[in-house]
Order: sequence, then structure tokens, then C-alpha cells
Amino acid sequence: MRPSTTLKITGLMTGLLSLVLIPVYLVAWLNDEGIANEYIKMFIVIAGLSYVVWHLNRRASSQVKHANSFIIVSLIWLLFGFVGAIPFHWILGISWCDGFFESMSGLTTAGATVLSGLDDMQHSILLYRQLLQWLGGMGIIVLFVALFPALNIGGLHLFKAEIPGPVKDEKLTPRLVHTAQYLWGIYVSITALCTLAYAAAGMTWFDAICHALTTISTGGFSTHDASLGYWDSPLIEGIAIVFMFIGAINFSLHFGLFRRFSFRQYYRDSESIWFLGIIIGATVLITMTLVNHHYYPDTLTALRYAGFEVVSFITSTGYGTVDYSEWPTFLPLFLILISFAGGCAGSTAGGMKIVRVMFIWKGIAREMTRISHPTAMVQLKHNHTIIEDTTANTILAFMFFYAFTALVFTLLLMACGLDMISAFGAVAASLNVSGPGLGEVVSSFASVSDGAKWLSSLAMVIGRLEIFTLLVLLHPGYWRELNPLRQRVHQW
Repeated sequence: MRPSTTLKITGLMTGLLSLVLIPVYLVAWLNDEGIANEYIKMFIVIAGLSYVVWHLNRRASSQVKHANSFIIVSLIWLLFGFVGAIPFHWILGISWCDGFFESMSGLTTAGATVLSGLDDMQHSILLYRQLLQWLGGMGIIVLFVALFPALNIGGLHLFKAEIPGPVKDEKLTPRLVHTAQYLWGIYVSITALCTLAYAAAGMTWFDAICHALTTISTGGFSTHDASLGYWDSPLIEGIAIVFMFIGAINFSLHFGLFRRFSFRQYYRDSESIWFLGIIIGATVLITMTLVNHHYYPDTLTALRYAGFEVVSFITSTGYGTVDYSEWPTFLPLFLILISFAGGCAGSTAGGMKIVRVMFIWKGIAREMTRISHPTAMVQLKHNHTIIEDTTANTILAFMFFYAFTALVFTLLLMACGLDMISAFGAVAASLNVSGPGLGEVVSSFASVSDGAKWLSSLAMVIGRLEIFTLLVLLHPGYWRELNPLRQRVHQW
């Protein structure tokens, strides 16, 4: 591993993060908040340090090997968490632990928070929270590759280490730079459409922009403590449902729409069909349960809240309109469980991804067929393409490690003082980057210990980078492979 290459890339990317403070400064200045100069100071500090790190390592190679990509991506996300915490600590005066938690929750689009009193908070810091989620939604590496192709950063391995989903070789265009630029172009376009829709539905322009940023990124940060429940508007909730769903669909399908103006790719994609089917099934089940328990006065009201909460949870957005934790019987736990399924691969949503759930279900069906017909040749397929056994085995390994990681973090959080329900809810909220939990963390992590917040922040990064990118660093063989002397001996 070449530390100079790592420092060069992290210096450049940290400088990119400092640019977020420019629109935040403008909002503070336009609203005469009295803290505009503080953002200038933070910009100078962050951008200055980033420049120094880059300048000292500017002659290092920009090419990144496959093995190096895991440590670089992990370091970038952890470093961004610490750098992103600076405005929270500087402006709000909260602890570094709380600032890091809020920053990491934003960047990973988890949406969990330790803050309250959002209705009276400065617009600038509210916009900063939303921008963190919007940047993290599409991916830091993807943005960097799109904006700075001339720097010749070897971004392919970094790109693969960051993007979600089991298929890492899918590119929309032959060149990675063009793929990244198309992705961000689509991302910006959909965000603009969402902003216009929210504004037309009655939000102020500031609220419309802020909520569009966190709807498309499926992040869930809001400018009000009551989240979207602040407006109590079926129209706004309907708009949110549509754009949360769009954000949780594979962006390669959106690329097909923007390029060919055809919706054919959506209903031909089996993952999208499964995703829609799960949403409809879960909504019907919850609605029927609420109606059966007479929780709401009529069926339409039950359907309204059930549909919104289902989409909010399964897309890992985390917006709220009602207190779902008060719903009867199994419903609160059911919502938490569907957040594990998550959205589609290649989207901004968290969770395990629907395509992996599909493969597991098809694998079970295949084994049942083999039991009944031992000589039958049954192959796994996705969109009429045969899935190799190596891919299926990787998915099985991922699902196992995902469940194992959730169990370990649940035990660790219980050791930090949380009860079992709260610990499981916190892990689901963090690992699935979905935000809301159960018990003590149903709406906020403010009351939990610092140790639990650090662990939850780590779980967010692990969930956002999909387990292996970060956990591979714990494998001794990975570090032996990075040893330069070992590499020379192997080559010889």
C-alpha cells in the first residue's frame, strides 16, 4: 500500500467536502443569522488542511489497485464523518461524539439524529444537514469521479468498493467518468423535479429544497421535529412516496428513461417488480391489521398512514407522519424487519437490497425442486440471465455476515446499557441506514450513551458500504497482501 496515494486522494476529496460550506454560508448571510463568518472560518480551516495534505503528496501516483481501494474508501468515509462533524460542534456546541454521529448519519443517509428543536434552528445548519445526506446518497466517490476526471484518479476500484448491490461491474457507459456524470445528472434532475412538486404542494421554497435533498437520497432528515407530519398533508405525503420510491429504484433504469424516453425497462426488471410487490403486500397487511383493531376511524386513513410508513421504512428514508411505535400487535417490529430488505441495488436506499432477497428465495425454491426431482437441472436467473454459482455463494456469504453483524452489534449495544428491544432497533436503524428504531431510539439517539453512539456510527458506515468493504480490513490476509516486500517476493 502506498500511503502517499491514499493521502493525495483523501486530501482532494476532503477539499470537495469543504465546498458544501459555500451555499450554507450564503443562507446564513441572506438570513442575517450572525454566524456567516463562522462558516468562512471553517471553510478556510478544512480547505487549507486539505490543500496541505494534497500538496505534500501531489507527485504520488493516482492509480489505485484493487486491494488498496477498500482501505481508501473506508478511510474517506470515516474521515468525512469527522470533518462533517466540525460545523455541528462549532455552531451548535454539541460534543464531538454527537457531532460525529449526526455527520455520519447524514453522509450514510441513515437519518437518525441526536438533535431536537429543529423548528427553531438556524436555516444554515438545517441546510447543511440536508446537503450531507444528498451528497452521501449517490456516493462520495461517484461525485468525485464525475467532477474531476482531469485529475486521472484511478476510480474504478474505488467505485466498485462504494456502490451498493451484488453486481459491481455494471457501468452505464464504456467510460467510468461518463457513468458517474450521467448518474449525478439524473440525480440532480430528479431532485429538481421533487423540489418543484413539494413547492407546488404548499411547502416554502426552503423546505421544498431541503426535503427534496433528503427524499431522493432516501435520507430522511427534516427541517421540523415532526418530520413530514408537520404539514399533515396527504398531497405532500403522496409526493414523498413517489420520490422515495424513485430514489430506491436502480438508477440504471432511470438512465434508460432519460436516454430512450421509455418505461419498458422498469416493468421488465424483476427486482423492481418484486420491490413494488413487497410494498403493496406490506401495505395491505398493515392496513388490514389497523382496520381490524379500529386504530383509525376509517380504512382510507389507515391506508394513508400504512402506505407512507411502509415506503419510508423499506426505502430506508425514515420520514415520519405518525408514531408507528404505538401501532398494535406486531406492526412496529414488522416495519423494522422490512427495512432489512431495503431498496433495489444501485439505488440510494439501504438494507440488504431486494435483489439479494430474490436470490435467496429462488435458491430455496431451487433446493425444494431438487429434493422432489433429484436429477432436475435448475438454474438461478435474474432478468433472463443465468446467475453463476460464485455470485450466488457471494450473496449467501453477504446475507450471513449481515445477520451476524446485526447480532454482534445488538449484543454490544446491550453491553452499553440499552435494553434488548432498543438495542435491536438501534442496530436496524444504523445498519440498514433507515433512521427510526424501537424503544429508547424510536425517534432520537440523544439519550443513549456515547459508547452506543460510536458503535451506531460505525454500524452506519458498515451498512452504507455493505459489510465487506469495511470488514475485509479485519482479515489478516488483507494486510499481508498489502505488504510491499511480500508483493515483490510473490512477483519474483
